[in-house]
Amino acid sequence: MKKLIIMAMLVTTATLAQGQLSVLTNGARWMRMTKTERAAYIIGFTEGAIRPGVPATDFYECKCTTDDIEKGITEIYSRQDRRVLPVVFAWKLTAMKANGASQEAVYGEMMRLMNATLNPR
Repeated sequence: MKKLIIMAMLVTTATLAQGQLSVLTNGARWMRMTKTERAAYIIGFTEGAIRPGVPATDFYECKCTTDDIEKGITEIYSRQDRRVLPVVFAWKLTAMKANGASQEAVYGEMMRLMNATLNPR
């Protein structure tokens, strides 16, 4: 009986976690998060994505603080129509801007990412 209860708790926890993860992927949830929750998300994502010996992708290579990333992502999501973008895409755009990409390049990449989000293959 004890094993059955533990298994049920694990399945319930995993199911809830999956549901929350799907909500956290785009700007709709991001805009409901507090600044502290956003910072925790950024730190947790960074620690999970970048490990010693594993090369970082170009959108992580940014001389940005957690606060810079939070502000940049929030700025992108300030427009309702951009909230469909996954957080990692908004993060990439923030890093592009911080790394000196032109406004045209950032906008072009945002349009490409929005199209990929709205029209998956």
